[in-house]
Amino acid sequence: MISVQKKYEVFAKSDSRYFVVSGGRASGKSFNVSILVLLLTFEKEHVILFTRYTLVSASISIIPEFLEKIDLLGLDEYFYVTKD
Repeated sequence: MISVQKKYEVFAKSDSRYFVVSGGRASGKSFNVSILVLLLTFEKEHVILFTRYTLVSASISIIPEFLEKIDLLGLDEYFYVTKD
C-alpha cells in the first residue's frame, strides 16, 4: 500500500488552484506530489501541466518520476506514453 506523507495530505484536501512545494533534499516532495498528481488525473476537471525549460531536462527528471509512479501503482493500462 502506498501512502502519502501526512504533511502532504493537505494538497489532496484543498481547493486551491496552485501550490508551492518547498523543502530540503530527500524531503519527499517529488514522491508525494507525483503520487497526488497521478491520482488527480483520474478525477474530472483537472488539467495537469508539467513544465521544464527543455525537454531534455524533463526527460531526466519529471518524466521518469511520473512513469515510476504509474508502474508503482500498477496503472500502466490507463496511460499511453510517448517519448515526446
